Amino acid sequence: MRTTRTTVKYLARRLPEELEYMIFQLAGWSHRSALPRFLLVARRVKAWLEPILYNTLMHTCLRSHQYPPLTASSRAADYFKPGLKLSRHFKRVAPFFKNVMLQDLCAENALVILELCVNIQNLALWRLTGGISILQPVIRSLPLKRVSLNVADLQGFSSAYPSPHTLADSSFIFDHTLYPHLTHLDIILMPSVRWESWSNLALMPHLTHLSCDFDSPALLQAILAHCGNLRMVLFAGPHNQFYEELSEEVLRDGRVVRLREPVDLIPDWELSAFDGEDVWERAEKVLRKKEREASRALVSERGKDKESDSS
Repeated sequence: MRTTRTTVKYLARRLPEELEYMIFQLAGWSHRSALPRFLLVARRVKAWLEPILYNTLMHTCLRSHQYPPLTASSRAADYFKPGLKLSRHFKRVAPFFKNVMLQDLCAENALVILELCVNIQNLALWRLTGGISILQPVIRSLPLKRVSLNVADLQGFSSAYPSPHTLADSSFIFDHTLYPHLTHLDIILMPSVRWESWSNLALMPHLTHLSCDFDSPALLQAILAHCGNLRMVLFAGPHNQFYEELSEEVLRDGRVVRLREPVDLIPDWELSAFDGEDVWERAEKVLRKKEREASRALVSERGKDKESDSS
């Protein structure tokens, strides 16, 4: 390792800084496991590569190792009690995080973390305890592109309702102003409610991808009719009876995509953070295939029309 480090230092001194930067960036993204060693080359290399090393934060009690560590404590119970003491190192690198997944901690601790991670673009909030409505101001302030969460919980409506239709007659109105830059929205535990409760989806100018677990054909038809920028409505998982019962008219809409294979949430989210083929990318392949088939069908239909006109 010492020889390698010396060689890198020697070569780096002979290269223009712009080229040196490009080489280390490429090496960092291609060999993430080597990033801690790359940081030892020089201070400027450390400054270039820390945003890559600290690009993604994942916290869940289902994983035996969290990187980077939030605190010196490794006890899961500490994350469920307000007053989490974050390490000085974490506070320094927090602005680098663009992908953040938080699970199995209380809302107060999630707030402390999110207030430091000011550049998040891809966010998943799962199984947080306490009232997560306190996260609304920080959620609104983040430059979010992708989100996976329970929006009803975030707006102060408990997800512990006795049936998925409880919110249908409530005062719940989806607050689109929380997500001004969002392109991908995965709604957890979405109840089957009136379109009036969710009509603000149509006011999200950048929203192109939507995934939610509802079972209302009327709501789906309204979403497709009113959300003009929407490119995809995704149904994922092998046991989606609602999808099987959709009308032919709805299924002919090219934006409705079904993925039959089960989705393992945490590994799949990790793929999204590291430019892998996550559920959205797999759905995009299905969507492009449908678009090609629709295009060929249209060309074939036009050909038949010309033949009919000529005869």
